[in-house]
Amino acid sequence: MDELLGDDGVLLTPTVASDGWLADGRLGAESDVHGLPPEVYSTAMQNVTGHPALTLPFGTTGAGLPFGLQVSAAHYDDYRLLDIADVVQSAYPWQHTATGYKALVEILDQS
Repeated sequence: MDELLGDDGVLLTPTVASDGWLADGRLGAESDVHGLPPEVYSTAMQNVTGHPALTLPFGTTGAGLPFGLQVSAAHYDDYRLLDIADVVQSAYPWQHTATGYKALVEILDQS
């Protein structure tokens, strides 16, 4: 990772390497009920090497499922990640409520 990132590089990857999974946590109807396989997670290398990483909401798939973009940086380059997140969030404000649902504050106001 150090060679790949250098002093000022960033690595962009999907947050999770899967199109989506069922509500009960299975990746597909034929999968075990006990969660996702480890290969769909994209943070293993950062967890082992200690490189900072963050995830940004980054849109929806053609099927309407939300997806995220993981950004990783060199050691001690956390500020770069926060700057990137700030720029992305300013350009594409994050949706606080899922499409088709009311915000919690709206539900509470109706009580």
